Amino acid sequence: GAVGNFSSFDEVDFNTDSFLTDIGGELRLQLFTFYRIPLLAYFQAVRPLNRDRVNSDGLKIDKWRYYFGFGL
Repeated sequence: GAVGNFSSFDEVDFNTDSFLTDIGGELRLQLFTFYRIPLLAYFQAVRPLNRDRVNSDGLKIDKWRYYFGFGL
């Protein structure tokens, strides 16, 4: 995404060539503690579709990306 200070939405120049598109899946676990506080854990596996692009270091984009997290 891009964040900026523009007076109108028409002045924003979106460069869609720099967007990274991907597909993936998510495994989510939700449970409650003894005191009924909800807990959430998730794991995501993502495969980028446009891997021919390079990152800021000049290296190709990863074949797979993994994300995980916990929350209340």
